[in-house]
Amino acid sequence: MRNADIDIKARGERYLELIERQKTAVWGYCLRRAHYNTEKAEDMVQDVWVALWQYFGSLRVDCTEGQERRWTLLRARGILYRKEQDFGPPPVLTDRLPETAAEPRESAELDERLLRLLERLEPEDRHLMQMHLDGYSNKEIGAAMGLSVAAAAMRKARIVHEMKQLAKRMNKNRH
Repeated sequence: MRNADIDIKARGERYLELIERQKTAVWGYCLRRAHYNTEKAEDMVQDVWVALWQYFGSLRVDCTEGQERRWTLLRARGILYRKEQDFGPPPVLTDRLPETAAEPRESAELDERLLRLLERLEPEDRHLMQMHLDGYSNKEIGAAMGLSVAAAAMRKARIVHEMKQLAKRMNKNRH
């Protein structure tokens, strides 16, 4: 057996070990990204693992499990972000929006306005807000998006402020 064949075989074995260790994290991320549509999530997971093989050489051999998980989820996020045209943008789940004391008609109008605000965001900002609405912490958002905890919190605060300003402008235009 040639040395190149041994290297490829060893790399393949290491990759299968990575899949085994990180399959739950990737599945969870894809499932949330597909908004619990398991069929779509399965397609996403397969796309991630196939594309991740190309990046596998950049993963340090001596990294910790946390670094490995972060590397895997960051690459998964990038892969799915680039494939978003195939899957379409992640929809916003209206059933995850907080309930208000408003009448049903008013509540539906509020939900519709919130959806319009979210649609105006850049895809990456919309993704951050979706993760926030899905209950992710700033630490988890930061890890998935390649940001520090502080940067994730600041970015989320900026997006919320931006959405409030947009809502004010929309209200003025309505009246």
